[in-house]
Order: sequence, then C-alpha cells, then structure tokens
Amino acid sequence: MEETSWKRVLVFISVLLALATLGLMAGCERSVRNQETDTGESLQDDEGRADESGEDQETEEGVEETDVVDLEISPNPVEPSSGLTVRVRTKGQASSVEVVFRGVGGSAEPVEQWRRSSSLSLRSAGPGEWSASAVAPGHGGVYPVTVKAGDVAFSRPGWLLKVYPRGFLGQQGTESAAEAVKAAFGKDFKGCELRGISEKPLLEDDKRDPRFHKLFMVVFFKPFEGPVLPSGEITYFYYAVKDGPEGSWRVMSGGTGP
Repeated sequence: MEETSWKRVLVFISVLLALATLGLMAGCERSVRNQETDTGESLQDDEGRADESGEDQETEEGVEETDVVDLEISPNPVEPSSGLTVRVRTKGQASSVEVVFRGVGGSAEPVEQWRRSSSLSLRSAGPGEWSASAVAPGHGGVYPVTVKAGDVAFSRPGWLLKVYPRGFLGQQGTESAAEAVKAAFGKDFKGCELRGISEKPLLEDDKRDPRFHKLFMVVFFKPFEGPVLPSGEITYFYYAVKDGPEGSWRVMSGGTGP
C-alpha cells in the first residue's frame, strides 16, 4: 500500500513538470513573435523616416543657387584710361551684379570714377546676362577681380584686369622683378655705373596687389651731363609688374620719384 502511494506521487510530479515545460515553451514563442513584430515596426519607422529625409534632401537640392558661370573683360589687356566692356553670365537668380577691381583707386588715380570706388555695377542684359561699359583705370597694373552676385562674392585666380601701356608686353620678360629692373636700367642709362638696387614697399596709397607689383630704388653714378639729369650720383625708381600668376616681370614705369 505504501509503495502504491509513492508511485502516485511520482506520477503527479511528472505531470506537473510536463505542464510547466509546455507553458515555458509557449511563453518563448510569444516573446519571439513580439520581438519580430517590434523589429518589423521599427524597420518600417526607420524606412519612413528615411523616406521623409530623402524628400527633404530632394527639396533642398532642388533649390538653385546663384553661381557666376563666366566673366569677360574686353579688351584685356586694356590701355590706361581707355574704354572697356565687362560681361558676366550667371546661373540662377541674382538681384544685382557688380565687379570689384581690387587695388584700383588712390588719390593719384587719374580717372575720377576709380578714385571714388573700385566697383562697377552691371545692368541686366537678359536672363543670366549682365554687362557694363567703363573707362579703364589710369594707373597701369594687374587687378584681381571679384564678382558679387546678390549677396554672394565669387573670385577665381584667372580673373584679372590687366591695364598696360602700349608696348609693355613687347619688352623682354624676366623671371624676377630685379632682373627686369636691371635690364631697364641698362637700356635707359648706358655708360652709367650701377651702385645699388633695392626693393622698397609700395607707397601707402598704392593698393595694388604686391604679388604683381614691386617698387625698386636704383642708385647709380652718371659721369656726364645730360638734358634731363645732371652728372653725379642719382637715385631713380622703377615699378615692375608681373603679367599674372605665371607671367613674366617687366618694368612699367620709372622716374626720379616713386
């Protein structure tokens, strides 16, 4: 009788363990299904946000920004105080366009327009087309150009206004400004003794770009009288100009004062 009771207890315990195992397995399946559902919803949300972000990006990229496509200055090089025409082509909408010739001006500038301002306002000549005519600066030199289209400014290394006196480019160019000055001195003062040559800072009122403009002081001895300069030791000044970033140096002007 006692043995039979123990058998019944063991059978009851086995049934409970089996039921517990079945319940645990069912709970795991529900957990897995919930995780899959949550993951799917999360992926859909991420895809939805990605779609929304893509729509915003397309909208932003669809906005056309103003850009300067081309700058044309004619003629260029131009002789001092002679006529020139500036044309600008833009892409996109621009409320106004002006060009700035950096370094133009100063109290000694012969052309009054450039004594007042270094910028030139252009007029609309059709969709994306702007133009203006003006008198070139009276001081020779190389002037970097900035184009302002609305509130945005554009500049490129090749955008240069070159103002050269007649015959300037006919001179033999040199690699350095000092060599150009020595060549000019030898041509201007034959028979004179060169005693010193030194580079000086551009004058305070001279706003031209020092990359393209240099001032030199030359000291020499003149052993004979002449119609302009007496004999004796003389101080002379030369301005050398470089024909753009990759160009050669040539002397543009010289005199007894800078």
